[in-house]
Amino acid sequence: MTNEPLTTLDDAWNIIFAYARRWQVEMALRFEKAELGMASPRLQKWETLCKLWQVLALVYAFLLSLLDWRFTSVCHWLLQYGCPRTGKWRQTVLTPLYRLVEALGVLWTTHPPPLLQRLNSG
Repeated sequence: MTNEPLTTLDDAWNIIFAYARRWQVEMALRFEKAELGMASPRLQKWETLCKLWQVLALVYAFLLSLLDWRFTSVCHWLLQYGCPRTGKWRQTVLTPLYRLVEALGVLWTTHPPPLLQRLNSG
């Protein structure tokens, strides 16, 4: 698993937890690439790419904030409205971000925020 020297059981557990955390980071990057359009950005300048990553980090933070326990009722309503699922699997699994993005897309397509209405009207 690793080339790090292990002398205690705690060292071994620290390595295992580090790999588990790395997997969470990999899944977050997978989500950003697939759902937020970062699969192949066509940017030439490093500064421009960094700005794009910063915007995507804000979007990702917003999505994660919707999963906070304080917004549970809003999140449930949003998922029921924009991306309903039924069945036992839905009741046992945590809310996937993919469904949340789809639900927000449906909401903002059917009821665009006022700023988007002004931008699209002229």
